[in-house]
Amino acid sequence: MSNTRGFSIDGTHCNDYGIVMGEGSRRPLAPPTKDRYLEIEGLIGAHYFGSDFRSLEIRVECEVDQELTADALQVRLRALAAALTGVDGKPKLVTLSFDDETAKTYDVYALKKFDVKRIVAEKVGEFRLQFICFDATAYGAEVVTEENITISPGQFTVENTGTAPDYPVIEITNNGEDPVEELTITIETEV
Repeated sequence: MSNTRGFSIDGTHCNDYGIVMGEGSRRPLAPPTKDRYLEIEGLIGAHYFGSDFRSLEIRVECEVDQELTADALQVRLRALAAALTGVDGKPKLVTLSFDDETAKTYDVYALKKFDVKRIVAEKVGEFRLQFICFDATAYGAEVVTEENITISPGQFTVENTGTAPDYPVIEITNNGEDPVEELTITIETEV
Protein backbone atom coordinates (compact mmCIF):
# COMPACT_ATOMS: atom_id res chain seq x y z
CA MET A 1 0.00 0.00 0.00
CA SER A 2 1.54 3.33 -0.97
CA ASN A 3 0.23 6.80 -0.45
CA THR A 4 1.90 10.18 -0.78
CA ARG A 5 -0.33 11.54 1.98
CA GLY A 6 0.85 9.89 5.11
CA PHE A 7 2.39 10.38 8.52
CA SER A 8 4.91 8.76 10.82
CA ILE A 9 4.90 8.20 14.57
CA ASP A 10 8.35 7.98 16.13
CA GLY A 11 9.73 7.21 12.67
CA THR A 12 7.27 4.39 11.84
CA HIS A 13 5.19 5.20 8.77
CA CYS A 14 1.40 4.82 8.91
CA ASN A 15 1.57 2.25 6.09
CA ASP A 16 3.46 -0.04 8.49
CA TYR A 17 0.36 0.07 10.72
CA GLY A 18 -1.92 -0.84 7.81
CA ILE A 19 -3.39 2.64 7.42
CA VAL A 20 -3.20 5.67 5.17
CA MET A 21 -4.02 9.27 5.94
CA GLY A 22 -7.49 10.12 4.65
CA GLU A 23 -9.05 13.30 3.38
CA GLY A 24 -10.21 15.79 5.97
CA SER A 25 -7.13 15.60 8.19
CA ARG A 26 -6.51 18.93 9.92
CA ARG A 27 -3.07 20.29 10.72
CA PRO A 28 -3.21 24.04 11.34
CA LEU A 29 -0.13 26.01 10.33
CA ALA A 30 -0.22 27.94 13.58
CA PRO A 31 -1.85 27.31 16.94
CA PRO A 32 -4.78 29.38 18.16
CA THR A 33 -3.97 32.30 20.41
CA LYS A 34 -5.15 33.25 23.84
CA ASP A 35 -5.66 37.00 23.68
CA ARG A 36 -5.54 39.01 26.88
CA TYR A 37 -7.54 42.20 26.91
CA LEU A 38 -9.80 44.19 29.21
CA GLU A 39 -13.02 45.88 28.19
CA ILE A 40 -14.21 48.65 30.48
CA GLU A 41 -17.86 49.60 30.59
CA GLY A 42 -18.43 53.04 29.08
CA LEU A 43 -15.10 53.20 27.23
CA ILE A 44 -14.59 52.62 23.54
CA GLY A 45 -12.53 49.56 22.60
CA ALA A 46 -10.38 47.57 25.00
CA HIS A 47 -6.93 47.49 26.55
CA TYR A 48 -4.81 44.82 24.88
CA PHE A 49 -2.24 42.98 27.02
CA GLY A 50 -0.80 40.61 24.41
CA SER A 51 -1.33 37.06 23.26
CA ASP A 52 0.08 33.60 23.88
CA PHE A 53 -0.14 30.45 21.83
CA ARG A 54 -2.53 27.74 22.98
CA SER A 55 -1.97 24.06 22.44
CA LEU A 56 -2.12 22.88 18.84
CA GLU A 57 -4.62 20.14 18.05
CA ILE A 58 -3.93 17.89 15.07
CA ARG A 59 -6.60 15.61 13.65
CA VAL A 60 -5.61 12.77 11.34
CA GLU A 61 -8.32 10.92 9.43
CA CYS A 62 -7.22 7.32 8.82
CA GLU A 63 -8.32 4.65 6.38
CA VAL A 64 -7.41 1.00 6.89
CA ASP A 65 -5.83 -1.15 4.22
CA GLN A 66 -8.78 -3.18 2.92
CA GLU A 67 -6.41 -5.80 1.50
CA LEU A 68 -5.27 -6.92 4.97
CA THR A 69 -6.95 -9.83 6.68
CA ALA A 70 -8.78 -9.07 9.92
CA ASP A 71 -6.04 -10.80 11.92
CA ALA A 72 -3.22 -8.91 10.19
CA LEU A 73 -5.04 -5.59 10.59
CA GLN A 74 -5.66 -6.24 14.28
CA VAL A 75 -1.94 -6.94 14.85
CA ARG A 76 -0.95 -3.72 13.10
CA LEU A 77 -3.53 -1.55 14.86
CA ARG A 78 -2.52 -2.99 18.25
CA ALA A 79 1.06 -2.02 17.40
CA LEU A 80 -0.18 1.51 16.67
CA ALA A 81 -2.04 1.61 20.00
CA ALA A 82 1.11 0.40 21.78
CA ALA A 83 3.20 3.08 20.05
CA LEU A 84 0.87 5.78 21.42
CA THR A 85 0.65 4.39 24.96
CA GLY A 86 3.25 4.39 27.71
CA VAL A 87 3.99 1.47 30.03
CA ASP A 88 1.72 3.13 32.61
CA GLY A 89 -1.25 2.90 30.23
CA LYS A 90 -1.38 6.67 29.67
CA PRO A 91 -0.75 8.47 26.40
CA LYS A 92 2.96 8.96 25.85
CA LEU A 93 4.86 11.74 24.13
CA VAL A 94 5.62 10.74 20.53
CA THR A 95 7.11 12.47 17.52
CA LEU A 96 4.66 13.04 14.67
CA SER A 97 5.71 13.97 11.13
CA PHE A 98 3.94 14.18 7.80
CA ASP A 99 5.04 13.01 4.34
CA ASP A 100 4.60 16.46 2.80
CA GLU A 101 6.94 18.04 5.39
CA THR A 102 9.30 15.32 6.56
CA ALA A 103 11.81 17.82 7.96
CA LYS A 104 9.25 19.12 10.47
CA THR A 105 8.21 17.19 13.56
CA TYR A 106 5.66 17.73 16.32
CA ASP A 107 5.94 16.44 19.90
CA VAL A 108 2.42 15.18 20.61
CA TYR A 109 0.20 13.05 22.81
CA ALA A 110 -2.72 11.05 21.43
CA LEU A 111 -5.94 12.52 22.84
CA LYS A 112 -8.47 9.72 22.50
CA LYS A 113 -8.19 5.98 22.20
CA PHE A 114 -9.47 4.23 19.11
CA ASP A 115 -11.30 0.94 19.37
CA VAL A 116 -9.16 -1.70 17.63
CA LYS A 117 -11.75 -4.47 18.04
CA ARG A 118 -14.54 -2.35 16.56
CA ILE A 119 -12.45 -1.25 13.59
CA VAL A 120 -11.46 -4.86 12.82
CA ALA A 121 -14.76 -6.61 13.64
CA GLU A 122 -17.04 -4.13 11.89
CA LYS A 123 -14.61 -3.41 9.06
CA VAL A 124 -15.23 0.25 9.73
CA GLY A 125 -12.47 1.25 7.33
CA GLU A 126 -12.10 4.75 8.75
CA PHE A 127 -11.21 6.22 12.11
CA ARG A 128 -9.67 9.38 13.54
CA LEU A 129 -6.49 9.95 15.51
CA GLN A 130 -6.42 13.14 17.54
CA PHE A 131 -3.20 14.58 18.88
CA ILE A 132 -2.38 17.52 21.11
CA CYS A 133 0.86 19.41 20.86
CA PHE A 134 1.37 21.34 24.10
CA ASP A 135 4.56 22.91 22.75
CA ALA A 136 2.61 24.18 19.78
CA THR A 137 5.43 24.40 17.26
CA ALA A 138 6.86 22.21 14.54
CA TYR A 139 10.54 21.50 14.93
CA GLY A 140 12.99 21.39 12.05
CA ALA A 141 16.62 20.52 11.66
CA GLU A 142 19.21 22.78 13.21
CA VAL A 143 20.58 25.27 10.70
CA VAL A 144 24.26 26.12 10.96
CA THR A 145 25.51 29.14 9.04
CA GLU A 146 29.12 30.19 8.87
CA GLU A 147 30.22 33.59 7.66
CA ASN A 148 33.73 34.89 7.15
CA ILE A 149 33.91 38.61 7.79
CA THR A 150 37.21 39.95 6.48
CA ILE A 151 36.57 43.66 6.39
CA SER A 152 35.87 46.16 9.11
CA PRO A 153 33.17 47.03 9.74
CA GLY A 154 31.62 43.71 8.76
CA GLN A 155 28.03 42.67 9.12
CA PHE A 156 26.20 39.36 9.35
CA THR A 157 22.47 38.82 9.89
CA VAL A 158 20.98 35.83 11.69
CA GLU A 159 17.41 35.32 10.54
CA ASN A 160 14.79 33.02 12.03
CA THR A 161 12.81 31.57 9.13
CA GLY A 162 10.60 29.47 11.43
CA THR A 163 7.15 30.25 12.79
CA ALA A 164 8.15 30.39 16.47
CA PRO A 165 10.61 32.42 18.51
CA ASP A 166 14.07 30.90 18.39
CA TYR A 167 17.22 31.40 20.39
CA PRO A 168 20.23 31.50 18.07
CA VAL A 169 23.68 30.52 19.27
CA ILE A 170 26.31 32.95 18.05
CA GLU A 171 29.94 31.87 18.14
CA ILE A 172 32.66 34.32 17.15
CA THR A 173 36.18 33.12 16.41
CA ASN A 174 39.05 35.40 15.49
CA ASN A 175 41.23 33.58 12.97
CA GLY A 176 43.31 36.65 12.25
CA GLU A 177 46.46 37.98 13.87
CA ASP A 178 45.00 41.31 14.95
CA PRO A 179 42.64 41.53 17.92
CA VAL A 180 38.96 42.22 17.30
CA GLU A 181 38.12 45.68 18.52
CA GLU A 182 34.75 47.30 19.07
CA LEU A 183 32.64 44.19 18.47
CA THR A 184 28.94 45.00 18.52
CA ILE A 185 26.03 42.56 18.40
CA THR A 186 22.66 44.18 17.70
CA ILE A 187 19.46 42.30 18.53
CA GLU A 188 16.65 43.83 16.51
CA THR A 189 13.89 41.53 17.71
CA GLU A 190 13.73 40.19 21.25
CA VAL A 191 12.86 36.52 21.66
